[in-house]
Amino acid sequence: MDSNDIDSKDWWEQRYNVKTEYLYTKEPSPFLVDNLKLLKKGETLDLAMGEGRNAVYLAKHGFNVTGIDFSPTACDRAKALAAEYNVTLDIKNQTLDFFLIPLMKYDTIIISNFHPHQSIFKNLVRGLSVGGTLLIEGYTKDQITHGKGFKPEFKECFGSNEVLKELSGLKIITYNERQMNDGEYRVQCVGVKTSM
Repeated sequence: MDSNDIDSKDWWEQRYNVKTEYLYTKEPSPFLVDNLKLLKKGETLDLAMGEGRNAVYLAKHGFNVTGIDFSPTACDRAKALAAEYNVTLDIKNQTLDFFLIPLMKYDTIIISNFHPHQSIFKNLVRGLSVGGTLLIEGYTKDQITHGKGFKPEFKECFGSNEVLKELSGLKIITYNERQMNDGEYRVQCVGVKTSM
């Protein structure tokens, strides 16, 4: 794999190590904050956790969070952030390439600014308990050509209605796919698993 590939650990390690401060700040995603009350407390999975800003926020609000990321630097920063806020996270430094989400293990799964592989997408709903919630947010492909600010790689972005198509087993509580007030093109979704 090319070391310049957005999916490569080397690429992310280089990106994290260029800046000693947190890349995405220590503050949680505003979408997560706005929708916290919709999420089911309990066993929670933060996929591609990054530096832990969302995982720490959830832990502060009583969620039992496992965060997974393939970047050792990101995991180290997540550990430091958890210690700073005096919360406990179960942090796993591992690749998501062959990660299988255990059946009905999680009460909540969150994905922020990460486009999961097809195999992960297929297992998100089955990994939730009944009544479990899923929060996804990320860039749409319009961000590359029309959006203001950060220009993600094509493979990082969601296609039109892609999230809805992949999550057919969920009842969608909230869904946005549009240009936001800051000029970025985003998709944002919260869904709940209503049956087995």
